[in-house]
Amino acid sequence: MEKERIQYFDLLKGVAIFMVIMGHIITMCIRGIDTAFLFKLIANVHMPVFFFISGFLSYKEGFAMPNMLKRARQLLLPTVVVSAIWVLYFPHSHLQSPIKSTFAALYADTWKNGYWFTFCLFELFAIYCLLSVIYRKVTNTALQIAIAIAFYATIVLLKPIVTASGADYAGMEVISRFFPIFIIGFFAHRHINIYKRAINGSWPLIAAIAMFVPSFYLIAYPLEVPALTDWKSITIVIMHTSALIIALTLAASWSSNEYAPGNKPSAFARFFSMLGKESLGIYLLHYFFLFPLTPLQEPLRNLGLQFAPLLAVSVIGALTVLVPTLLTIYLLRQNKWLSRIFTGK
Repeated sequence: MEKERIQYFDLLKGVAIFMVIMGHIITMCIRGIDTAFLFKLIANVHMPVFFFISGFLSYKEGFAMPNMLKRARQLLLPTVVVSAIWVLYFPHSHLQSPIKSTFAALYADTWKNGYWFTFCLFELFAIYCLLSVIYRKVTNTALQIAIAIAFYATIVLLKPIVTASGADYAGMEVISRFFPIFIIGFFAHRHINIYKRAINGSWPLIAAIAMFVPSFYLIAYPLEVPALTDWKSITIVIMHTSALIIALTLAASWSSNEYAPGNKPSAFARFFSMLGKESLGIYLLHYFFLFPLTPLQEPLRNLGLQFAPLLAVSVIGALTVLVPTLLTIYLLRQNKWLSRIFTGK
């Protein structure tokens, strides 16, 4: 079961990182069509996968702390180096990014020039270090959940105070958004039998679909429900959790079929599994291979930003970006220091 778990996590990360590039094709290469349903769907469902899996894998028997020095080498070192190069390269990319790409924004802006994920994940590991100390003394599950909720409430309450100046050095916006899903991953591993029943049963899947549809609608189209503002944080947690149950259920089923004893996994499965294993390097380096597709703005608008043509364009664009990205990762891996500095491995 352990081997299968890793396999379907790799498949899921592979699909998620592919969606990351698809989203960037829409919002950075084509630009100006961010209201499309496909973009809203991608933007709201792919990143929770990485935080859940990170939270899941962070749990160790006895609440052992993660090695923060190792995490710094893996996450912070390549992010600082690659994002600094990106700031210098961006003016020559001819891309129109909705995210600021300056040295000031790298530290003061929520989205850190697009490199917010690794900063946020490192901070979540740091928070988990503190939680792990508490959880060694508090072993009751209900109390552990209550403590996690208290941490979450504190983060939500601190967010407007910390960001009052307009700067978000700590990335409180994304920490508040993804802390719950990281901790859900931790508890899923801590209570592995309940987790397995949840992703292997039909009723959790049906319930997740029933929760995802309205919560996604409320988050994706907030102007249609002005009263949502007071409940946005809770709605995001519901949307992320339900989307994860759907994704994990489908990925586990896909993996069990592809990697059944005696079966040779399909090229499709092997491709996404490989992307999953290289997801950090792809995330860090793919920006450099994005390319302008602005002439497609008007034709896609004239088509009403329909799902099928936009899906085709973003998939083809993502595959085109992946080729030089994966080649670059391969070349960097020939030197262990370059690999560590630029890909975190």
